Amino acid sequence: MTDPGTLTLPSAELQAPMDFCEVCPVWEPNRLLVSPLYKDSYFSKAGAIAESCHIFLQQNRLPHRWLEKPVFHICETGFGTGLNFLLTMDFWRRFAPSGAFLHYTSIEKHPIPKGHLAEIHKAWPSLHGLSRLLLDHYPACSPGKKHLLFPEQRMGMDLILADAAELDGWMEEEVDAWFLDGFSPGVNPQMWSRNLFQTMGKWTARGGTFATFTAAGFVRRALSEQGFSVEKIPGFRFKKDMLRGVLKRKIP
Repeated sequence: MTDPGTLTLPSAELQAPMDFCEVCPVWEPNRLLVSPLYKDSYFSKAGAIAESCHIFLQQNRLPHRWLEKPVFHICETGFGTGLNFLLTMDFWRRFAPSGAFLHYTSIEKHPIPKGHLAEIHKAWPSLHGLSRLLLDHYPACSPGKKHLLFPEQRMGMDLILADAAELDGWMEEEVDAWFLDGFSPGVNPQMWSRNLFQTMGKWTARGGTFATFTAAGFVRRALSEQGFSVEKIPGFRFKKDMLRGVLKRKIP
C-alpha cells in the first residue's frame, strides 16, 4: 500500500466522500488485489495472511489478551476482503478461553459482493471452511448494520455498511482492540478523519489497543491527542514503519 508518512490532516475538499457502492476488486498480473476505486492494493505482495497476523493480531497482543475478560470486542475499519475477520475467527476457535465470547465490529463503505468474495477467498485454501461459514451469513450489500451470529464459534459480528466517519453513531459498547485497516491515507483520506479518531478516544476501553499498517504523522498525532500512547515500530516485510498504541487516558 502506498503510505506517505508525513501527511498533514486532509483538507475538507480532499475528504469529499464517495457514494456508498459495491466494489469488485481485480487481480493484477503480480497477484495483487486492487480496488478500482482507490487504485490501491488490499494487501502486501509479501503475503496477505502473514501481513494481517503481524499487524493486527500480534500488535494488539492477540490471542494473549483474550484471557483478560469474558467478552472481548474488536472493531475494524475497512472490512474489505474479510481476511482479518477470517484470521481472527481462526485464532479465536483455537485459542479462546472456554466460555468466552468475541464481538467483532467492522465498518465498510464499499463492500465486495458475495460472489467476488468467494473467488478472492480461493487464494487462501487454509481458510476455506471459515470462508464458507462467513459467506453463508454474508448479507446483501445495502447500507446499515447487519448482525451476524456464529454460535458454535462463540462469536458475533456487526457488519456496518457505512462511512467510517459515521462510526460513532453505530457504536454500542467499548472496544478492546482496533484494527485500523482500509486504504492508505494517501489515497483514502476521507476514512482517516477527525471523526474516526474522536470515536476511538470515546469508545476505547481503558487499556484498549490499536494497530495499523500506516505510520502517517497526522494519524500518530491525532491518536496521541485522544489519549493513546502511540509507538512507531517496524512494519511488515518491505514496509519500514507502522503504528500501534494503548489508551492511557480518557479525554473529557
